[in-house]
Formats: sequence, structure tokens, C-alpha cells
Amino acid sequence: MEKQGISVVISWVLLVGLSVALAFMVMTWSKQHAQQTTDFIINDVEGDLKCADVALKAYVVSPPCTDVNISNAGYHTIQKVSLRHQFGTQEEQVDLLPQQGSKVLNIAIPSKVEIIPVVSSGNGFLGCIDKKVVLTC
Repeated sequence: MEKQGISVVISWVLLVGLSVALAFMVMTWSKQHAQQTTDFIINDVEGDLKCADVALKAYVVSPPCTDVNISNAGYHTIQKVSLRHQFGTQEEQVDLLPQQGSKVLNIAIPSKVEIIPVVSSGNGFLGCIDKKVVLTC
């Protein structure tokens, strides 16, 4: 009879120990998941706020559509521009300071090109697709 009582106590100790271990694992996972989600949301909101202050102006300089004048009318430095056209995508380093001057890009526009401003954000770059300029020839 005594052995039956000890096995019940051992099973309860094992059950409680397993429950505590599982609870600890779930808490650790949920804390890491919450931190990753928070970091993602912060970066997303930061990017949206930064892109809200970006403004790119562009127009064709020469009639055969080979030169495009771009200027920064926003509040953040535009590091690059991404050019999307029917033949693919290319990036041009421009380093346009806010409200200062303009640059002429010598590109052959096939028929339509989208110029997307790219700004630095944190450790990388952020393409502001909502602020793109579309030029057609």
C-alpha cells in the first residue's frame, strides 16, 4: 500500500514539473515573438513617417527623352533613385540634399519609366514607392 501512495506523489511532481517547464517555454517564445513584432511595427511606422516627408520632382530635359532632371523637394536626403521600366530595374546614386539643386540623369527612357526615391533608414535603405514619379515619352 505504501508504494501506491509514493507513485501518486511522484506522478503529481512530474506533472507539475512538466507544466512549469511548458509554461516557461511558452512565455519565452511569446516574449521573443512580441519583441520581433514590436520591432517590425516600429520600423514600418518609422519608414512611413520618413516617406511622408519625401518629395521628388522630375521632368524630361531633352526632346528625345534621354535626359531627366530630378530635384529633391522634401525634407530628407534622397540617396538613390530606382528606375523601373519595361527592360527591368536599375538604381542610380544621386545624393540629393533637401531643397538644394537638382541633377540630370542621362538615361534612355523606352516609353515609360517610374522613378522611385530611396532614402536611408536605420541600417539600410527605404524605397518610397508612394512618392514615385512616372514619366512617359
